[in-house]
Amino acid sequence: MNFENKNFNRINVAALIVDENSRFLICKRSKNKKFLPGIWHFPGGKVEKGESNIQALQRELIEEINIKNISEFIDLKISHEYIVKEEKHKTEFYFCKTTDTPNINNEENEALKFILPVEVKDYINDRSTTILINAVQKVLNENQ
Repeated sequence: MNFENKNFNRINVAALIVDENSRFLICKRSKNKKFLPGIWHFPGGKVEKGESNIQALQRELIEEINIKNISEFIDLKISHEYIVKEEKHKTEFYFCKTTDTPNINNEENEALKFILPVEVKDYINDRSTTILINAVQKVLNENQ
């Protein structure tokens, strides 16, 4: 889905990156951010006009956490829809594989952490979290 989707004011993409120990990468937003400062989230961001979801995710991963080499993108066919200041937003989630080591690359985030699937709800607790974790577990099981 591209930015031109008329049903939403903004489309976002997020990456579920899993390390060799089956832990998920999460990022903590900078306390200086105006929107949701200090929250933990999966890396990603806004799909700009003219970008595909994959192009946007590649750009965001480079900008935010210096991940340049993604060997696989799997559309989890899961999204999270929400309202921000009367605008309809949608975040679509992708499972990604990389051999790069993430690091903080700009002022978007102040911390990065790999956590076990059972810990995700301690950091990110919205209605899509359980569905996401289950979807990634299924992908991991299928690729073993």
